[in-house]
Amino acid sequence: MTKKVYSIAPSFDCQLSCEGCYLTTDVTKEMRSAVKPEAYFMRSIESAKAAGYTEFAITWNPFPGAFHETKKYILYAKSLGMDTSVTTVLQCLSEVDAEFIDNIDIITISVDDMRFNNLYEFQKAKYAVFHSLEVDNIDLKKVVLNYNILWTPGVFTWLYEDTDTFQDAVDGITYPNTIQHLIYKPLSIYESEEWFWQNYQR
Repeated sequence: MTKKVYSIAPSFDCQLSCEGCYLTTDVTKEMRSAVKPEAYFMRSIESAKAAGYTEFAITWNPFPGAFHETKKYILYAKSLGMDTSVTTVLQCLSEVDAEFIDNIDIITISVDDMRFNNLYEFQKAKYAVFHSLEVDNIDLKKVVLNYNILWTPGVFTWLYEDTDTFQDAVDGITYPNTIQHLIYKPLSIYESEEWFWQNYQR
């Protein structure tokens, strides 16, 4: 069966301000006023299912009330028989409950340099969050985890100057979990486009 993914980002609200993020960079008042209500998105999930879409994906930004909104959409899509996927940041996982985990298939965690200086710091924070979930009897092992690594100048420097700890940070990520490599958008956010391509190819 061919996988068809229906993806929504139902809000521009976010407590972060990551450079290059299309959801939080240069968001205008007109864009915010054009955000659709919950009923619209619920109907759109129904329409996607009817049109043969097999997976529902949603962006979950950190802001008050975001977990309950995200969970509502996830549960509805799952009730229609769709696979479910969420893209979020590590801090949001502290809010999840057993019902959410029972209905999510893929969790993508974005690693950004606005809160973590490097991936090693991220791994330490991840361990703390995952340990607290285990204490609450919430088992993430049934979920496929994907990590979005944002290639910032700081991450490039860390890789070059301390390759061993960089390797340690990503060693624990094994199949079926995956890593996606992300870049700033637009490339002009970097020192230059040429600078980016030289480092990225390296």
